[in-house]
Amino acid sequence: MAERLSTSLRNGLANQFAKLMENGCLDIYSGTQPTDADTAESGTKLVSLTSAAGTLTQEVRATGTITISGTSGTITHIAVGGVTTTGVEILGATVTWASSNTATAALVAAQINTYNFMGITATSDGAVVTLTAPWGAGNVSWDITSTCSGGDMAAADVNFSGGTTPVNGLALGNAAAGVIGLSGTWSGVIVASGTAGWARLYNSDYVTGASTTALRMDFSVASSGADINLSSTALTLGATLTISTFNVTQPAS
Repeated sequence: MAERLSTSLRNGLANQFAKLMENGCLDIYSGTQPTDADTAESGTKLVSLTSAAGTLTQEVRATGTITISGTSGTITHIAVGGVTTTGVEILGATVTWASSNTATAALVAAQINTYNFMGITATSDGAVVTLTAPWGAGNVSWDITSTCSGGDMAAADVNFSGGTTPVNGLALGNAAAGVIGLSGTWSGVIVASGTAGWARLYNSDYVTGASTTALRMDFSVASSGADINLSSTALTLGATLTISTFNVTQPAS
């Protein structure tokens, strides 16, 4: 029996894709498409498509920290405020002090990522847990309130800061029948003359170069029969390129 997805599930997955990839840009390159989207870009970048050819401001996601200290006890709650007046729980389970503060911080980060609420992610370095705001949150100053119980375990919180809100990034519409398309005007001024060969869609982090953690997707480009079809693949320096059709399909099976 083959796996089959309902229309609603397909739309939900496509809309999640749109959320992950919003506020990024679409760069078109000359040459041959790389073997996968983890590989560094090849060829010459000919044009970067943004919202109405506006200058892209890359998002910097705000971060906050929690520093673990003590020798015993549990951390029972971590609430992030500024979203609601009472804060929103992001830990989702009690974490007991382990063999060291470093080990405990790693457990706290892992539990936050497992609970995965609000799209907030966590990493640890020594006794410090770093929380990173979700894509699209931009410049936020959310409060962090950690609660410990038993023993002498403590958690010192530093609220979210340091974010930059993306500007002129691309937008995607709402999915229908598992298909998500562009929203608004996707255009850019051509920065080098050449023949378009492939394209890469970046999310708001706009991470270039080889990466296994960047969110991005590659497409073939041609005048017909490709993922992205242009009226002409011969691009001329200084001209403005606009694409009116861009669809990503979540398969039904």
